[in-house]
Amino acid sequence: MSAQQEVIEFLSRAESYGCPGGMVERVETHGSLIFLCCQRVYKLKRQIAYASLDFLTLEKRERACHAELRLNRRTAPELYLEVRSITRDRNGVLAFDADGDVLDWVVVMRRFPQSALFERMALAGRLTPSLMQTLGVEVARFHAGAESTPDFGGSAGIRRSIETNHQELCRQRALLDDDAVQALYRDQLALLDQLSAELDRRRRDGCVRRCHGDMRLANICLLEGRLPCSTASSSATRSPVSTFCTISPSC
Repeated sequence: MSAQQEVIEFLSRAESYGCPGGMVERVETHGSLIFLCCQRVYKLKRQIAYASLDFLTLEKRERACHAELRLNRRTAPELYLEVRSITRDRNGVLAFDADGDVLDWVVVMRRFPQSALFERMALAGRLTPSLMQTLGVEVARFHAGAESTPDFGGSAGIRRSIETNHQELCRQRALLDDDAVQALYRDQLALLDQLSAELDRRRRDGCVRRCHGDMRLANICLLEGRLPCSTASSSATRSPVSTFCTISPSC
């Protein structure tokens, strides 16, 4: 049995969380396995690699967990709680943060009703213009205060993204038309050549910022009718919108 399979079985048992007799729900994404039990969510990085991510080693998964916690606590500190280790002692018993060998790492989050997701609210007709306006204000405020990252972006950054996407598309030759894939690649590079100077200017001017990589309705929620968001901490009136990334298929 692989170490990660042991961890998956451990996370699949309610007693592992101190909730004997409870129910563990499991959500699978292309990069993670998410376990929901009682009032918490535990996110395990799959031992897998794509062009855009690499979780093959224990060290890389640990770094990814800490990076996710650090980045997402900017907008949802009340949702993103901590990173915990899963260990195995000399008797083979698995536990959270105990003595023994570390088998893997998980991001721990606060659980909330899935009906609070903006995506679910939109489908139910409960996503009002007022909520969307409030969200727009909060996103604009978050972007305005986000850290400038001049080492990223520009024409070189866009070129890397084009090459990564092309690499992934080329792996799906049995599903995709090769002529169409190559035509898309050529068109992207041609457009990049036209825009390179402007992209590099924007990077120099501080327009490339560390924002949110997947801000869509499936990753936005209400939490008890208010905003658990650090970007609003100085505001006299708390906004009822929170942005976060927890059980998205792209995480």
